[in-house]
Amino acid sequence: MQVSGWSAVHISSWNGHTDTLQLLLESGQCDVDLPGPGAVTPIFLAAQQRHSHVVQLLVAAGCDVTRRATLRMRGSGGGGHVASDVAVLHVAAQAGHVGVVRLLLAAGAAIDATMRAGQLASVTPLHLAVEAGHSEVVDLLIDAGSDVNGRTTAPAPTSPSASVISSQRSSFSSTV
Repeated sequence: MQVSGWSAVHISSWNGHTDTLQLLLESGQCDVDLPGPGAVTPIFLAAQQRHSHVVQLLVAAGCDVTRRATLRMRGSGGGGHVASDVAVLHVAAQAGHVGVVRLLLAAGAAIDATMRAGQLASVTPLHLAVEAGHSEVVDLLIDAGSDVNGRTTAPAPTSPSASVISSQRSSFSSTV
């Protein structure tokens, strides 16, 4: 986690500290949708870290589960690229925690939200769960109505030797 730009709510959410988060929420001064670096809100951090109890507290406090952020994603070779228009459901699906995904869907997260990741666009939570091998999350997303035939898109290669396929081999793990 990057050092600067985070509030107490971000830090509590990242670390899964439900007791401190509850105190912050009870203060009446806490902004549960306060954007940090890349417009990341506390729910993104809780979802990435698979803290379902924190996600539940944030949802109950009225956080916006439809917000979007810009994240740096790690590639399978250790490199990375910037992903934009990322929804918290993307992060939860990639992290593979069924309980977090279920909470987000119940709170109104868009099942087929699309994002842009490196050379790919139209990446959905289902794509990320499939790519990460999270079969329980895949099953949940399918049952919730995700488009199993949705396709990613990519810009045309800039030269005949450019390969979009090689840029698609990545783990969409966030390095928030």
